[in-house]
Amino acid sequence: MKHKTIILIALMAAVFSFSGVALAQEEAELPEPGLTPTSPFYFLDRLGDWAKVNILTFNSVRKTEIKIEITEERLAELNDVSQKAPSRTDILEKLEADVEAGANEANSGAEKLDSQNRNVSGLMEKFNNFSLKRQEVLEKVIERVPEKVKEKIEKRFENIQEQIEKHREILLKQKEKGFISEEKLGSIIQKSLSRLKDQLEERKERLEEIEDEALKEKLENIIEKKTEILEGGVLAVESRDDLKDLRDKITETRKEAIKSILETRKELKMEAPTTEEALEKIHENKLDLKEEAEKIIREVGEKISKTEEELSQLKEEGVSITQNIDELLVRTKEHLKKAKAAFGESRFGEAFGQAAAALRNINNARRSVERISEGKEELPEKIDNLKEDLAQLEEKIKSFGETAPQDIEELFEAGKAELLKAENFFKEADFQEALRHFKISERIVDKLTRYLERVTEAKEEDEEFSEKSIEEKKDILEKGLEKAKKIRKIERLEEKKEARLEMPASIKSQEDKKEEINKTDEKQEEIKENEDEGETEDKEASRKTNKETGSIERIDMTARQWSFEPATIKVKKGAKVILNIKSVDVKHGFSLPEFDVKADLEPGRTEKVEFVASKTGRFQFRCSVFCGAGHFGMTGTLVVE
Repeated sequence: MKHKTIILIALMAAVFSFSGVALAQEEAELPEPGLTPTSPFYFLDRLGDWAKVNILTFNSVRKTEIKIEITEERLAELNDVSQKAPSRTDILEKLEADVEAGANEANSGAEKLDSQNRNVSGLMEKFNNFSLKRQEVLEKVIERVPEKVKEKIEKRFENIQEQIEKHREILLKQKEKGFISEEKLGSIIQKSLSRLKDQLEERKERLEEIEDEALKEKLENIIEKKTEILEGGVLAVESRDDLKDLRDKITETRKEAIKSILETRKELKMEAPTTEEALEKIHENKLDLKEEAEKIIREVGEKISKTEEELSQLKEEGVSITQNIDELLVRTKEHLKKAKAAFGESRFGEAFGQAAAALRNINNARRSVERISEGKEELPEKIDNLKEDLAQLEEKIKSFGETAPQDIEELFEAGKAELLKAENFFKEADFQEALRHFKISERIVDKLTRYLERVTEAKEEDEEFSEKSIEEKKDILEKGLEKAKKIRKIERLEEKKEARLEMPASIKSQEDKKEEINKTDEKQEEIKENEDEGETEDKEASRKTNKETGSIERIDMTARQWSFEPATIKVKKGAKVILNIKSVDVKHGFSLPEFDVKADLEPGRTEKVEFVASKTGRFQFRCSVFCGAGHFGMTGTLVVE
């Protein structure tokens, strides 16, 4: 008996000494990590957790709440270890697995309690807050940890998305049962939408700062999942006939969320026409739930048939299909079945909500299947071509000798490493992963090509380059590289500006658009302010000359491997030149640095390039996007008379 008493006292001491911080800070953003697995006394912390759940708590709802609190502690520990000991992959993997297991267990408990008609509204609010924190923490952790852990964390976002949808469904059921007021439900939904929108904007801003293409790819995938979670929240509120009053109360929050979703989809080229159309109609209060539900149900049915047919063909060919595709198909069919049932009973709001969820799942499945097919059929040739491109770039880098900027050498090694991963995954018949790593390598090669062009230009512009010391040469080439980075920042700002301009007027008013454009222009000016005085004078001359003459020269051009047609352009000084350039084969670029002109040329599209011929002379233009073996010879001449 004496021993039992001592053990119980020890357990209670562990509970209150090692877990009290989390209980005291229930409302905090994240509890203090306290002891972590790096401590030899960590077992006491875990012992205290076990005691709290199994000895000191009897109410089943409270037990589940405590499990969420404990899982949040693991999340805080994961965050702490990722900062202080990012190389400890063993600890990081264990903590990441504990967070996932804890979230799954709490989620199962919440569903079971709801099915027993228990009041779990407070529990679901706590769980919803935890899921929002979990996303935010994992997005930051993924930037710090080794690749092995990154891969696992990235895959968890699919589960988080599914759990948040379940939380929302349970909360709505709790309202129907009278366990939660509409006012409280509205507060939870509004907070969730606002926080998701803010997280989305923060991640996009962070994306702009990242140079690592592999990490960029992972964050883009996370942003896509976060966008879908935010979409799901907006569509769920819209699909409930009994939430009309609530929708009216959170109108501005919904509008801001829709604006953020549509901007993100345009900026990152994440096309989802049906969902975008529905969101625009919601924003305009013109959504016909019956019509939209019927349309989406039909579209999902067609996509399921097409996907299953393609999967069957791939399996017959012995291609390995990842488990997540089958899971997505199962979820799609479940949502579609519910959508059809609700539609048949004239519950068009519910039918729309279920159909929209089915569409998100089948679109994710289709993207995965398309990547597998593309990787299987096209990668061998693409890998060989990219190898040749890398070999040519290597020769170019070697030509700089020991003056080659370190950033360029690091980029080259990163591109080569990603291509090797693509080859290895292809050999293992993991075509989806092979394609992902190939695309990362391709992006690195594209960036490297841009940088090398600027570095080469810096070298050519310095007439006495060959006579300078190694340190002086390095300085010149580094300046060229910095200029390339500034130009790339300006290009990204331009892309964002164009995406905002393309948004429907109903989503963003003309005044909003002007304000965004002005902000973008201010950022561009800030980036450009360190450019040399000669370029500034040229721009000023361009403005003056254009005002004086007003003449316009329109020229149609064609870009193909590896030439521009016409290759020589003649114009008069002072003319406004408009080039309509069409790429007829692969992606090319058009660069005319003397007039600060640069454009990407997508295959099959005509790009309009404008500038003022403000000075006389002969000026070379070139392809600015690496397009194959003959890329470096793809040039032309502008003659200004």
